[in-house]
Amino acid sequence: MKAKTKIFKGNKINIINNPNQNPDDELRDEYDLSKMNLKPNPYINHNKIIIELLPEVAKYFKNSKQVNDYLRNQIKQFEKVII
Repeated sequence: MKAKTKIFKGNKINIINNPNQNPDDELRDEYDLSKMNLKPNPYINHNKIIIELLPEVAKYFKNSKQVNDYLRNQIKQFEKVII
């Protein structure tokens, strides 16, 4: 249900005909999703894992490549010590 909009002293005022209904609620009660042409999101790369760095750690790296290079190097050093 749409509300009427009036301008009063420079401010927009929504006039609601039915006080029990939200004027922004124009959704149907039910949607038939089988009629929708759904496609997978092409921007999702399922091979990536997102890890949140604390700001005091992130300030030492310019981008994710630097973080990955540093971590790979640390893993190699760790493996040398263990073997």
